[in-house]
Amino acid sequence: MDENKDRKLEAEDEKELMEKIRRSAEKAEIPRELSWENMQKKLWGEETDQGKDAESAGISAGGTLKSLDTDERITGKRGKRTSRLFYKWGAAAAVLILVLAGAWQVNRLGLTTSSGPDKPEALITAESESEEAQAAAKGTDTTKSADTAKDGGSEDPAEEEIPEIDGMAPAGNYEEVYAALEKYEKSREKENIARGYDAGTGGPAEANMEAGAIEDSAPMYGVESAKSQPAEEESAGGYSSTNVQEQGVDEGDIVKTDGRYLYVLDNSGAVRIISADRGDMKEIGRIVIPDLGETVEEMYLDNDRLCLVASGSSMLVDEREDGAYTFSEDSYVNLYTYNIADKSLPKLEGIVKQDGYYQTSRKNGDYIYLFTRFMPQIMPLMEDSSYIPRAGSEDIQAGSIYLPKSVQNEDYLVISGIDIRSPGDVTDAKALVSSADNYYVSTDNIFICMNDWKSGGRTTQIIKFHYEEGKIIPAAAGSVNGYINNTFSLNEYKGYLRIVTTSWEDTSTNALYILDESMNICAKLENLAKGETIQSARFMGDIGYFVTYKQVDPLFSVDLKDPRNPKILGELKVTGFSSYLHFYGEDKLLGIGTETDPQSGEWLGVKLSMFDTSDPSNVLEEDKYVMKRFDDCPGMYNYKAVMIDSGKNLFGISCIGKDSAYLVFSYDEEQGFINEFSYYFDGDGEEYYDSYSRAYDSRGIYIGDTFYLIYSDAIRAYDMENGFSQISKLEID
Repeated sequence: MDENKDRKLEAEDEKELMEKIRRSAEKAEIPRELSWENMQKKLWGEETDQGKDAESAGISAGGTLKSLDTDERITGKRGKRTSRLFYKWGAAAAVLILVLAGAWQVNRLGLTTSSGPDKPEALITAESESEEAQAAAKGTDTTKSADTAKDGGSEDPAEEEIPEIDGMAPAGNYEEVYAALEKYEKSREKENIARGYDAGTGGPAEANMEAGAIEDSAPMYGVESAKSQPAEEESAGGYSSTNVQEQGVDEGDIVKTDGRYLYVLDNSGAVRIISADRGDMKEIGRIVIPDLGETVEEMYLDNDRLCLVASGSSMLVDEREDGAYTFSEDSYVNLYTYNIADKSLPKLEGIVKQDGYYQTSRKNGDYIYLFTRFMPQIMPLMEDSSYIPRAGSEDIQAGSIYLPKSVQNEDYLVISGIDIRSPGDVTDAKALVSSADNYYVSTDNIFICMNDWKSGGRTTQIIKFHYEEGKIIPAAAGSVNGYINNTFSLNEYKGYLRIVTTSWEDTSTNALYILDESMNICAKLENLAKGETIQSARFMGDIGYFVTYKQVDPLFSVDLKDPRNPKILGELKVTGFSSYLHFYGEDKLLGIGTETDPQSGEWLGVKLSMFDTSDPSNVLEEDKYVMKRFDDCPGMYNYKAVMIDSGKNLFGISCIGKDSAYLVFSYDEEQGFINEFSYYFDGDGEEYYDSYSRAYDSRGIYIGDTFYLIYSDAIRAYDMENGFSQISKLEID
C-alpha cells in the first residue's frame, strides 16, 4: 500500500515537474524540431503531428534529438558515441536545457528558421537534404547488401587490393575490428580495476551508480595538431594569402581574400562576403550554414567556390527496460561547398559528413582532405557497440581500416578526400586505429606522427600515406627516437623525410634523422645540444635550420645536400629563442619568439630576429627587436595568424600583454626592423580580456596598397601609401 502511495506521489511530482518544464519551454522562441511536442515524442514516444514531420525529415543535427530506432542502431556498427544515463526527471531536465539552448542560439544570432519576409536580405541559408535524398537526386543507391554490410567488404570485386604497412594491416572484416577493440577495452578495464576504479563508471570500484547519476563510458582525450615549410608568397602589388606550411598545399583559415572580396568568419559563425574596393567596404552577401548548432572552424576559397568546415554533435536518446534513458553524443564534421559566382546569392552545392572530432584539413588542387578523430564505444555485445566511422554516406570499409599489431589506443584517425567539383561525394577514406599527435602534409604525402607513450614517449612513430586526386594510399611506416616539437620539425624533399627530435633520458638531447621513401633511417645526427630542447625548425631545399634552447638560443644550420651524410655547418648562440622561423627573401631568415635573460632565463618580451643566412656555416643575427610590453604572440604557435610577404617587404603579427595590439613591420638592412603600423585594441576602451580576444584571433591582409585589419567585431582599412592612414571602418558584430 505504501509502495503504491509512493509511486502515486512520484508520478504527481513528475507531472508537476513536466508541467513546469513545458511552461518554461513555451516562453522560448525555438525551432519547430526543438518544440516541446517533438521533445515529448523523442522521450516518451507520444505521437504528435510535428513529431511525425520531424521523424520523417530525419532530424539529427547538432543540438537536436534523433530516435535510435533505426537500422544503424540495430546493426551496432555505429550510432551512439558517449552514453549518459538519466531517469525520466533527468531526461526531462536535459530536454529543457536542449530546448532553451537551441532557442538561445537562434535568438543570439538574430535569425529565424523560417524563410519569411523577416529574414535579413543579405542572409543566405540553405536547407540540408538527407543523404538518401541527395543520392536519389543523383540516381545512386546508398544502401548496401546484407552480405556486404556484414563483412565490410567492397561491392566492387575489381577494387584494388589495399596494401599493408609496417606494423599495421587492413582488417579482414568488421568482426576483426570489434575483436581488436574489445580486447583493448578489457585490458583497460582490468587495469582500471587494479587501480581501484570501476571500469564501467570511471569511479571508485566500490561505488555504485545511483539513479540520476551520469555514466560516461569513454574518457575524452586532447589532441594537439601543428604544421611546416615556406609558402609561395604573392608578388608585391597583388594580395596576401593564408600563411601555410607547405608551398602548394592550402590550409583553411577564418579570413580569405581573392583580391576583390573579403570572406570573414564572424563570431556568430556566419561568413560575411565584403566588397573591398580599395577600402570602400560593403557587405554584399552572407552565408549561414543550415545547422545553427554547428561551429564553423575555417574555410577554403577556390575561385567561385567557398568551402566551410564545420564541427557539430548529435544528441541521441534511448529508453532502457528499467525506465532509464541513455543520452548519447555523436561528433562529426561537415564540409559545406557553396557556389559564390553570385556573391549576393551563394548556393549550397553539396555537403559531406564525416564522423569524429575535427583535427585539421588540407587542400591540394580540387581536393580537400579532412582529418577527424573518431572515438568508438565498445559494449559487451558487438551489436550494441558503435565502432565503425562513416565518411560520406557509407561506413568505412573494413579493408580500409588499419589495425596495429597491438592496439594501444582505441581512437581512430579518419582521413577522407573530397572533390569540391562533386562536393557531395567522398573520393576515398582511410582509418587508423590509433591516435595522432601531429600531421605534416607535403605536396605528395601525408605523414601521421604518434608519440609512443608505451615507451615513455621516447619514440615517434610515423605513418606515411601517398595522396593524389582524392585517393589516399598507405605507403610506409617508420619510427625515430624522441618527440617532435611540432610538424615544422618535419620536411619532405626529393623523396626523403628530414626530422628533428628531442629525447629525454638523464638529460635532454636532440637529433636529426633522414628517412628514405620506405621510411627507413638512412642517416642520423644524434646527441646534439645536450640539456636543451628544440623550439623551432625550418627547411629550405638542401639546408635546414633548427633552434634549441636552455638559457640561450643556439641556431643550428645543417647541410642536407647528401641525404645519407648530413653535416652540421654552424651554431649561432643568441639570447632568447625563436618559436617560429620564416624565410624572408634571399639569404634572410625571420625569427619570431621570446627574449630572455641569459643568466636567469626570465622572459623579457616578444622578440623579432633577422638572421643573415648568406653563409650557412656562419649565420649571423643581423638585427633584433624586443617588445617588452608584450609577453605573447599568437604567431609563435599559429603561423596562420602571421601575415607575411617578403616580396612586398611586409609582415604583420598580433601581440598580447598588458596592452594588446596588431603590428606591421618592414625590414631594412641599414635600419633593421621598422614598425610601420600599430593598432592597440584597448584604444577603443575595451577591457583587458576583450582586447586579448580581439588580438588573439585578429588577421591582417592586404589588397594592393590597402591594408585590412580584421578582428572579432570590425574591419579597418588603411592606406599603406599614405602612412597607414585609416580609410574606413566596417562593424561586423
